[in-house]
Amino acid sequence: MLQDKFNFYLSNIKTFQDDHGFIGSDGCDSLLWTGLSGCVPDIKVDIDSAFYKVKDEWHRRPCENPCFPNHSASTISKDMLIGLAWYAYFNRRLDISEGIIKHALSHWCIMGEAKTLKDKFGACLLTPGLLATYAEISYRLGGPNRWWLRYFPQYESSSVVDFQAHLSVLHIYLRKLMGVKIGWMARRCLKSQYKRQPHNALFALANDDKFSAAQLLDVEMWWPTNRLPSTADRGEMWLHQRDYGKDWKPNLTINPPKVFSGADLLFAYWLLTRK
Repeated sequence: MLQDKFNFYLSNIKTFQDDHGFIGSDGCDSLLWTGLSGCVPDIKVDIDSAFYKVKDEWHRRPCENPCFPNHSASTISKDMLIGLAWYAYFNRRLDISEGIIKHALSHWCIMGEAKTLKDKFGACLLTPGLLATYAEISYRLGGPNRWWLRYFPQYESSSVVDFQAHLSVLHIYLRKLMGVKIGWMARRCLKSQYKRQPHNALFALANDDKFSAAQLLDVEMWWPTNRLPSTADRGEMWLHQRDYGKDWKPNLTINPPKVFSGADLLFAYWLLTRK
């Protein structure tokens, strides 16, 4: 049963978390994976360990182990802020959404440091659409009604692929789960991405196709039942962020195989079963 698989993965998740509960903290996308995983009630994380109080900024992973400047071109990115938005809403962290909004409004939406101006106005820029989502989070958690921010239109392209498609779907899906009315462009994006990637359980869930999502999560090739997935099963640690193809197939060049946390299944199953 899928529930048994979820329980098994959940019982092993702590071995993949660092001292602060972060997942994937050996890389520089940790705040994204940890923010999503931290929505699952039984996964405990100290999300604030990635908050740099000196500059009132969020970092890619716990501040004691910075990515910038040696391992990343920027301290933060839109990817990380989307993961943080999920965490803030589902953990009722009004302080996080309020902090993001106030920092953005006082810093021209530049949320961190970067090596170049291109990175600063690219990776570190909080887009108007994502700022509107943070304003919506605050409002729905009992904060101020910044209507002039909340109603800023969402522009998520239907033509993006791979990890960018994953981010677009995550952003729209969060707004949908909050009860925000989704515009026609966002609806088209969700539908076209699922049509383009029918193997993606997250995309199925975002389109309210829970039956297909459950079937996909039950595929042994990607999420074995009695052991955690590894590079002997598929090459990508968070399967839903990649287009169906080589990343979904075994990577036999890694020996011994690298074992993955299975947090991608935990997050998707929580979405599948949450009330």
